[in-house]
Amino acid sequence: MSFMNCDKTMRIMIVNEEKKCLEAERELLCGVVPDAEIGCTDSPVKALELAEKETFDVIITEAMMEQMHGMILARKIFQKKRRTNIIFFADTKEYALDAIRMFVSDYLLKPVSKERLRLSLKNLRYPVGGHRADGNRGRGTAAPILKSMIR
Repeated sequence: MSFMNCDKTMRIMIVNEEKKCLEAERELLCGVVPDAEIGCTDSPVKALELAEKETFDVIITEAMMEQMHGMILARKIFQKKRRTNIIFFADTKEYALDAIRMFVSDYLLKPVSKERLRLSLKNLRYPVGGHRADGNRGRGTAAPILKSMIR
């Protein structure tokens, strides 16, 4: 897994078996959260191992992968670390309802724009910092610290 590190303010892992897409997604994410620590892997199996050993604020995964379907990967991650923000990138709406039922943070259809990704990161299910902007815990607007990270 390769990391691009700026300030280690937010830890994000991207999972996509297609290396071209993985690099494009990393570049998109760097444009939205330039100070984040971003790890990339083309192996969902490796992603699962890393998610069990390390803590990530957000895991962005492709919905359809050959080695392990993204929905299965998300379920396995949730079994170990329930409060993980998972965002799906998908080509179709096919698994959107399943993703909603799993309580993932978001399900984004490709092509994903910077603005749509920015909105998704500002409204994480489990905000970075543990508190919403309104002072409450849980789902809702992300913490002010996250808002300052996202351009």
